[in-house]
Amino acid sequence: MSSRRVLSLWFKRLSVERVIRQEKISLETPVVIILNEGNQGTVCNLNIAAELQGLFIGQSIGDTILRCPNVIVRFFDLEEDYRFLDLLSRWAGKYSPWIKKELPDGVLIDITGCAHLFGGEQGLIEAFKIDCDNFALTVHIGLADTVGAAWALSRFLENTSELLHTGDVIDQEARATRTRAFKRGNQPSSLTIDQKNNELSFFKYIIAPCGQTREYISNLPLASLRLSQSKVISLRRLGFRYIKDLLEIPRAPLTRRFGRDLLTRLDQILGLEPEPVSPEKPVNRFSVRLTLPEPIGLKSDFLLALEKLVPALCRKLKNSKFGVRKLQLQIFRTDSTTQSIYIQLTQPSFDTEKILILLAMKLDDVISGFGVDLIRLETKIYEPVYEAQYVKELSEDSMEIKKPNTGIDFEHFLNRVSMRLGTDSITRWHSAESHIPEKSFITSGAMWSEPFFGWLPKIYLRPTVLFNPEPVKIQDNFFPLKKFKWRGRWFNSIFKTGPERISPEWWFDDPNWRTGVRDYWRIDTETGERLWLYYAHGGLKTGGWFCQGCFS
Repeated sequence: MSSRRVLSLWFKRLSVERVIRQEKISLETPVVIILNEGNQGTVCNLNIAAELQGLFIGQSIGDTILRCPNVIVRFFDLEEDYRFLDLLSRWAGKYSPWIKKELPDGVLIDITGCAHLFGGEQGLIEAFKIDCDNFALTVHIGLADTVGAAWALSRFLENTSELLHTGDVIDQEARATRTRAFKRGNQPSSLTIDQKNNELSFFKYIIAPCGQTREYISNLPLASLRLSQSKVISLRRLGFRYIKDLLEIPRAPLTRRFGRDLLTRLDQILGLEPEPVSPEKPVNRFSVRLTLPEPIGLKSDFLLALEKLVPALCRKLKNSKFGVRKLQLQIFRTDSTTQSIYIQLTQPSFDTEKILILLAMKLDDVISGFGVDLIRLETKIYEPVYEAQYVKELSEDSMEIKKPNTGIDFEHFLNRVSMRLGTDSITRWHSAESHIPEKSFITSGAMWSEPFFGWLPKIYLRPTVLFNPEPVKIQDNFFPLKKFKWRGRWFNSIFKTGPERISPEWWFDDPNWRTGVRDYWRIDTETGERLWLYYAHGGLKTGGWFCQGCFS
């Protein structure tokens, strides 16, 4: 008899109940979640009120609205569902530390050695029922010795039509044949389930006692083995309908025809092959909040509140050796509305003074309304950081010493400028390995990139301003140019340097280089301009003279 006990939570209506909680919709209002597949939207999740109106999963959106005009329609959002499931897994941590999310709508909990804290397994189930009733969540619970058995019992807890299935793959059978089968005593025995009489109840569960996993999963359908749909259909075409049908068949033919994963799933659900519940690494969360006795609305009051919150947050970051890169300031108003303000830093930091300065620059965007009674700070992005950075220098006696790096103030300058101009307006240049002038550097965001110091020494002179090639009109056929027209002006050249021949990259089909090989010239004009012109010899496109840059 195994002493291990695993509990599976299946939130059958996770998507729709998340929407109901977020938008505070009444439980009596029908709500459906639509999944767009191809050019048609179908119902993928619905609440109890919608099901009582005759709606069902797989129904088209047009038929749904036609049958129930007052239905609330929302579209499927996988990221929000995962975020909600993450919150539920954190809540389930009060029952056991061994928790694993079973995407997209389940949670597995290893409760071995934890049930006695709640008065036994039945008391643990009652505690889950109280919490789920308070959350208004539909949950089905399966409790067994193995992960596979708990998963299967929670998913197929109420599907009595599958348990009593005697038809073929398309779920059809003659009525007389089905009646004779029941008379012959071929009806599978139903599970003993302690549940409400209402088939649409919020909470249902089944407990498989220790050592009785085989008896409780024998009459479950093949889909409970967590196999692919195609493999389940293939098995049912051969006459296999329940797990007990596979237990009576030699293993070698099953392996040859359906692969090793079929027997792996069978061994896992029976406990013959281990399947541990491995919890995810806990995520560090750094946040502080301040509840105010009276609502505030003045900028000076917000500054005083931040002077209490920011040092507390920075102490948490410093003790964990992390620095904030993106910080969220949440404003909770008295009328139950919220406002979020974000700041970003070029480098991770827990410097209280600098973070206060950046937050103060954003306080003009705060809309206090009728007053603010709660302020919250939370780090959205953080990275490891050290309290001080040092650079190596040589002292007078040629000894190597370490001094604090004083160049970090430039990063604070970038932070302040980004508050005014935006984070996308400040860029850095990094070197790139290419002989093409416009591809010899990469433009990166200054907020999310490090300074680059590995520039190669200049072999060829390049203009300080580089732009897309612009056509140049020539007056004569002298080579190189003596007089030309560019941007509506005529220029006379007095000094020329070149040519520098640059060929296109033959392994790329660059539309800008379809004019073929280029000969670049540096040309000084009478009016003082120094331009970077080239002559294209022609290729897939007609060549000619073009201007691509100018020197300072």
